[in-house]
Amino acid sequence: MNKFVLLISAVAFAGCGDKENSSPKIPDNSAAVKINGVAFPIDLSKSEVIVTNQTSDLLVILRTSQGINGPRVLMQLDEFNKRAEKVNLSTQSTSVIALDETPTGGPQHGSRDCDPVNRSIEIVSYDEAKRTVSGRFSGNLCSTMRGPVTKTASEGEFNLPFKLQ
Repeated sequence: MNKFVLLISAVAFAGCGDKENSSPKIPDNSAAVKINGVAFPIDLSKSEVIVTNQTSDLLVILRTSQGINGPRVLMQLDEFNKRAEKVNLSTQSTSVIALDETPTGGPQHGSRDCDPVNRSIEIVSYDEAKRTVSGRFSGNLCSTMRGPVTKTASEGEFNLPFKLQ
């Protein structure tokens, strides 16, 4: 009888795992984002992730094969707490999701330029020892340089190594 109770307890306990993050895992060394529903052509060899030592900001720069001369998607999290969490961004937050097309003559679209501001950032994992960070992001992007053109960043995700600056 004691073995049966022990077996039932073990099975019940095994089912009580951490369900805080039920989203699918983001594959290692990957990044993706859609702009207006179209996949942005990311070149991981030209992209980078930076964590600043002094302010602990997180900056994800997703570049195309054109490198610094081409368009890029940026996700800057100023409220980076170096842990997995869904970040609650106030309207006063300086964190931003942006599409920068200025190297190719286009405008810059940023989530801070929209009224109302609509953006979501989640840090899925942070491993300081391995220097990797993963997360998801989405939001509306508006341009104030050449009129209120609105774009949407959706299905943004990354799981990349970072460098400290």
